[in-house]
Amino acid sequence: MLAPLSYWDLSVLLFLNSLVGHSALGDAALVFLATYLPFLIVIGFAFYIFRLSGLTKRQQNIALLLSMLAAFISRIGITSSIRYFFQRERPFVALDVHDLFVVSSSSFPSGHAAFFFAFSTVVFHYNRTLGVVSFVLTLFVCLARVAAGVHYPSDILGGLVVGVFSGFLTLYVYKRFTNS
Repeated sequence: MLAPLSYWDLSVLLFLNSLVGHSALGDAALVFLATYLPFLIVIGFAFYIFRLSGLTKRQQNIALLLSMLAAFISRIGITSSIRYFFQRERPFVALDVHDLFVVSSSSFPSGHAAFFFAFSTVVFHYNRTLGVVSFVLTLFVCLARVAAGVHYPSDILGGLVVGVFSGFLTLYVYKRFTNS
């Protein structure tokens, strides 16, 4: 069943989705952004941490561990729990929109948004410039997923809230229990 959509939610979805289906190259770019760029974000951060950061080996390991822990808490713990109670059909199921790929789970909140906004929050803690880059790339991933018809904009906002909360929570708990 389709939950009531706000005018904003529907208009942004339809605008972004109107970009789909005009060229094979454009559609391929959206699929790349929505499905493969996320892997490059994680690999890029890991490369930076272990090659360019100037952090000690211990700090490198903690940065990578905390970023992944925050991401998994947001995706597996919080997002999955919300989806259990609030099942929202994907736009390509509920509406007549173009779909570039099919996802079978509930759409709210966006697991990709939750994962990568949590990840980016921890990255930002360790390096502000790289964190901003990570947030911007995450935004591209999320917008591409809306354009591809697999998320509503409100799914992305829900994932953003879950992700940033998870990132701050992970950093807070780590600092609280390690006194660092």
